[in-house]
Amino acid sequence: MAKAEKSAMVNTELQHFAQALFGIDGLVNTALYVPQMVKTWKVPQGTSLSTWGFWAITSADGVFYATVVAQNLELALVLGGNLVGCSIIFALAITRKTRGVRNFASPSRGATQESGIS
Repeated sequence: MAKAEKSAMVNTELQHFAQALFGIDGLVNTALYVPQMVKTWKVPQGTSLSTWGFWAITSADGVFYATVVAQNLELALVLGGNLVGCSIIFALAITRKTRGVRNFASPSRGATQESGIS
C-alpha cells in the first residue's frame, strides 16, 4: 500500500470517528437541556432571559450557517437541537416569570413568587 493511500485511509477513519463523536456529543448536549427545563418550570426566577434568548439566537444563526454555507447536515442537526433546547427554556422562563408563578421547589408550596424578568 502506498504512503498516500495509507494516509488517505487514516484520514477517512478519523473523519468517521469525528463525525460519530460529534453526533454523540450533540445528542448528549441536547438531552442535558431537560434538567434545566425542569428547573425553569419549577423556579423560573433564577433563569436569565437575556442569556437563554441570546443562546437561542446564536443557535439559529448556527443552523443557518450549517445549512447554507457549510451544507453540513450533522452540524445543522446538532445546532438545531441546541436551538430547540434554548428556545424551550427561554419560552418557559418568560411565560412563567410574566405570570408570577408559584415556587414549587420551596418548602412552603403555597407561597407565590413575584415575577422578576431579567
